[in-house]
Amino acid sequence: MVQSVTHASDRTADDGEITLANALVVLSSTAEDGEIENVSVLTAVTMQNVLLNAREEPHEYRTEDCRYFSGDWQSFLDLTEKEFSDEEAKYDFIFTSETIYNPDNHLKLYKVIRDRLKKTGVAYLAAKSCYFGVGGSLQQFKQLLKREDVLQSTVCWKSSQGVQKEILELTFKGHSPTKVVKPTSTLSDEPLEDNSLEDGDNNCDL
Repeated sequence: MVQSVTHASDRTADDGEITLANALVVLSSTAEDGEIENVSVLTAVTMQNVLLNAREEPHEYRTEDCRYFSGDWQSFLDLTEKEFSDEEAKYDFIFTSETIYNPDNHLKLYKVIRDRLKKTGVAYLAAKSCYFGVGGSLQQFKQLLKREDVLQSTVCWKSSQGVQKEILELTFKGHSPTKVVKPTSTLSDEPLEDNSLEDGDNNCDL
């Protein structure tokens, strides 16, 4: 997880660069205690790319005060429990990408968003609609949101070409979220409506 980074470039990990959303993911894996693989990725890849991206920003928008956490979602919650006891210390925005492929981690990720996002904050979750052969799906995560009945989701972007992907906007029920400009796409002219919470469960297992 990268804290206090405001820049997300259009380049992807496939181009040798890491966008903000992907930078958040590098350390969101399910590494066990003592596993150092993610630490190496953080220092050799993530940190370097975040710094390069930050230098491209105009000075008045530049943010180079970043923190990095390695471990699974629960370890991040445990490590920052006291720090985030105050509502004002919580995040205005949380961005996460490709973090729901393992359904065993859905609840952990949900708790991070629920417990570390301000009541007026907004979280954006980007993911494939289904992760074939792995078991995770956006439908499953939406069903979790429905059961917990704390956060509401809206599909603010959906691809119409290639592998189906979506970006969910997550906000707290009963609270007015921070206003932001929603992402636009040239890939799809379809209305971005989120009716899938009423659909049946789809675990996409093969």
